[in-house]
Amino acid sequence: MTTNGNGTTRTFTPVNPDAEIVKFDNIGDTLEATLTGKRIVKRKDGTPAVLWDFTLDSGKQVAVWGTKYLDQRLDAILPGSYVQIQYAGDAPAKQKGYSPMRIFNVGVAQ
Repeated sequence: MTTNGNGTTRTFTPVNPDAEIVKFDNIGDTLEATLTGKRIVKRKDGTPAVLWDFTLDSGKQVAVWGTKYLDQRLDAILPGSYVQIQYAGDAPAKQKGYSPMRIFNVGVAQ
């Protein structure tokens, strides 16, 4: 635990740069975990990408690659929140030759 000088005490979970990447291959694939943060990393081609970090109930750290759709939803959620992400399917690409947009249902535990 650390104190920020204003009397607020926090516990930090270290981010594991080698966390297992969760893949959503099939409609209905679901992740339930605590959101621990967001990282900007460089892809192999040098362009930036978002990687979302989570901690499973078991304590294992995992990560999910961001997408425009997923980033918009997760950006509104505070780290430390328990979330569910479910792959709901694909929306057709707006432009020919582009990949379809992946759609996710994102919920926060109350």
